[in-house]
Amino acid sequence: GGLKGAQGAAVVSNSGQGVGQTASSSTMTRIKDVLFGVVYIMTEGLAYDTTKLAERKVYFLLFVDVLQVLRAMSSAVYGWTAETKQVVSFSDIVFIFSYLVSTAVPRYTLYILAMFLVLIAIVVTWYVGKLFESGAINKLWPVKLLRFMVASIVTIYFSSVIKWMLIPIDCLVESSPGSFSASIHGEGAPCTPFAMPEVLITVPTLFLAAVYIIFSLVVSFLAIEINPLSQQPRALFTGRVEVMFLAFKIACTLLVYLAQYLTPITITAILMFFAIAVFRQHVLVLPFHNPTTNNVRGGIMCMVVWWSIASFSISVIITASGNVSPDWLQNVQWVFVAFLPPSFIVGYVITSLQQASVTRTIELLKGDWEAARAQSEYDTVHDHVSNGNHSSGFQSMPRAKSDGWARVRALQVPKR
Repeated sequence: GGLKGAQGAAVVSNSGQGVGQTASSSTMTRIKDVLFGVVYIMTEGLAYDTTKLAERKVYFLLFVDVLQVLRAMSSAVYGWTAETKQVVSFSDIVFIFSYLVSTAVPRYTLYILAMFLVLIAIVVTWYVGKLFESGAINKLWPVKLLRFMVASIVTIYFSSVIKWMLIPIDCLVESSPGSFSASIHGEGAPCTPFAMPEVLITVPTLFLAAVYIIFSLVVSFLAIEINPLSQQPRALFTGRVEVMFLAFKIACTLLVYLAQYLTPITITAILMFFAIAVFRQHVLVLPFHNPTTNNVRGGIMCMVVWWSIASFSISVIITASGNVSPDWLQNVQWVFVAFLPPSFIVGYVITSLQQASVTRTIELLKGDWEAARAQSEYDTVHDHVSNGNHSSGFQSMPRAKSDGWARVRALQVPKR
């Protein structure tokens, strides 16, 4: 009787686990379907402006984006001096805006602004998801608002928004006169974001920052799956490389907080290899339809690679000097700054050469295909003549000669 009771309890337990697993799987499937539907509604039927003015706007926004990334990489933790960081920072329009705001109002106003924007984006996403579930997708204003929020805080201004969200803990990596600890305990107070009462702000902030990062990655990834380049002929880009670059921006923002545990050399080495991988992926994929946009983006990616190499080099110099900044280090940093424009030109040229190589390969394949088609047509006509289906006065076509298939086998076209 005891054995039967145990067996019965096991059956009930297994049934309960099965029901729990089914419910959990159903919930995850529902979440995936809703997210897919939200991004589908957001991107479906979106008209792309391909005028010259729109192209220049894209170039401008690309530079706004990368200057934020360079500023995030110019941390004193890696050995960058205050003079160099100031030059890089004041070349960033978003930093100028935040600097002017900080002179007029308390610095944590930017923190409140970032939290507000992220909360609005999440709430609007949830609302559009509810509309998708109910089938009431005829309301356009939430979809337009969601498009605007994604285009702003998920892509171009991501680096600044996430940095503003981390203002409560930024005193851990750099001296900040307007830190939360100083605001609460008075000027000169030590940085204690995880002590009371700061922790009441720090923990919810880190949670929302994690949600924001996941939201950005998921939205970008789903947008790729829904609107790949092959299905949107007029789309300006495919997001495969952009998601990788977004992951790099996340790494630039977060890894600096681990430098005291992993050493600056380790962090900058990770960023350097990551930047090289992103640049390589861009050159291989060539995500933009517009060749000039591809070249500009390639130049920008190369600037990021150069600055990551510079950060790694400076970290090595500081460590080799016994964690003391040599007198000549500032001059070395000015050299790194001076070579930023040439690095853009190098990336531009590399991307342009890759596009030319792909174009030549496609032209060769096109010629080989046309030769093979002509050969096939000749063989068909020749067979008909041989079988007596045409008059004896028919003059056959000259036999097409081509080593096309040998070249086809020899060529390797980069995967698009």
